Amino acid sequence: MLHANGSLPQVEAFFATLGEPQRTIALLAWIGDAKVARRSATIQAITAALGWAEAKVDAMFIAADAIQI
Repeated sequence: MLHANGSLPQVEAFFATLGEPQRTIALLAWIGDAKVARRSATIQAITAALGWAEAKVDAMFIAADAIQI
């Protein structure tokens, strides 16, 4: 979903700002087959750091949930 709406580079840049060991832990969870919880600390940090509205994040989660492969 992030790639589809052009936000992936911003999120990747956010991860680069994290210190260790948080960066490695977050990246491993992010690129793995982990479910990302809407109200997780990572999502809240990304939302705040990128200045996204809660409605935008909600819409991305709803759209992501609808993706079927």
